[in-house]
Amino acid sequence: MEWTLRDESGTEAVLCGTLEEARSRADEWARDGYDAPDPEHGTIWCDVAILDADGDEVETVTVAIDPDEPDCSDGCGHEWVSDGASGFGTVVCGHGGGVVCRSVCARCGVRRISDSWAQRPDTGEQGLDSVSYRDGDPPLPAYWESVSEDGEVGEVRDCGLWRARVGARVLGEVFESRGDAEDAVSE
Repeated sequence: MEWTLRDESGTEAVLCGTLEEARSRADEWARDGYDAPDPEHGTIWCDVAILDADGDEVETVTVAIDPDEPDCSDGCGHEWVSDGASGFGTVVCGHGGGVVCRSVCARCGVRRISDSWAQRPDTGEQGLDSVSYRDGDPPLPAYWESVSEDGEVGEVRDCGLWRARVGARVLGEVFESRGDAEDAVSE
């Protein structure tokens, strides 16, 4: 069956056996037709009307288009940790019927904000999923914790072993001196 897809940018005729296939094509068509949004502004939504062979609108499909995840400046890919680990506030907070989750890349400092109760600015519709990214501070500072021989964190005066951490990530092995742990972070 021939269907017509229509959004604010134009129309396209597609051949699909079922309405379900037409919905899938509408999603693909919208994603192919829109540039990824600015990571700072986050997810955008577009509506694609599906029209039957007579030109009657059968339904409208709303397509969420997320921004591309920015590249990690260290070239190794992001290592997302809870933003609370960096001391920058709450990790998860309630938002309407959903939650906002904040995380930070332990390598480059970029922040990711995921909202499971986002609001579409052009229609006011709520309860949508969105994601955005913010330039962050420099990477999380490394810190050193004293550990016992079995790997348990202990008091500095009670333990002769050290390990380096950045956020939730343990760097390297357990070291016999803080200097060795510091060297592992700088490599």
